[in-house]
Amino acid sequence: PYADVAFVVDENYQGLGIATYMFRTLIRLAKERGLQGFTADVLPANKEMMRVFQKGEVEVKAALEYGVYHLTMPFKI
Repeated sequence: PYADVAFVVDENYQGLGIATYMFRTLIRLAKERGLQGFTADVLPANKEMMRVFQKGEVEVKAALEYGVYHLTMPFKI
């Protein structure tokens, strides 16, 4: 199964790598629990979040649907 993933970093702490660290930690924990990947919806203007997902060491498949990127991120087993 896949799980939806979403998280927020307070504006005062953005740009410090916290979101990338959290995402990589979530990947590790999800794999340990038998998940097959993540899905997420990201607004096109949120380029920072797109970069975080791309740095997460998983393949990111993106489809633009109704003005929102729907991301699928399967884990390699």
